[in-house]
Amino acid sequence: MQCTCKKNIQTTQVYTEDPELIERLKERQLQLEELLLDFQHSVGNLERENQLYQEKIRIEQQGLAESEQFRLQIQEEVRDYKLSMYKKQQDVQILIQRLHEKEADKRNLINDSEFLRQQILHSGETKQQILKKDEHIKLLEDRIKALDDEILSLRKSIAQQKVVQK
Repeated sequence: MQCTCKKNIQTTQVYTEDPELIERLKERQLQLEELLLDFQHSVGNLERENQLYQEKIRIEQQGLAESEQFRLQIQEEVRDYKLSMYKKQQDVQILIQRLHEKEADKRNLINDSEFLRQQILHSGETKQQILKKDEHIKLLEDRIKALDDEILSLRKSIAQQKVVQK
């Protein structure tokens, strides 16, 4: 086996002694350094651009999260409003039902009162019986008046509820 160390040293010496080769190598080194600087500038620009895009993405994600939160809040408010309207409609239906019941009671009382008046006119009852029936008719009329007041109050309540619903 032969040693190759001396041979390598000799070729290196030949290259270092060739001025034209040295000049080309220096030029190539300068070109490579220039390319390296351009590459580093490009990497820096890309890193800054990447940071800008990441910031834009973060802002967009924050906006989306806020939009989602707002959408959920609106959805909850709409649900609450629908429930409120449903309850108010039920209240109005109950008021209407009570109104119909009061009107039916009033009609029954009017019929009872009219029936008693007809009995007084067409019967041969004593004064005491007639006075008793007259007193009963007055009580019925008072009750009818009270029902009229309740009916009026219920109608006002219904009208107010309907206005609120609109």
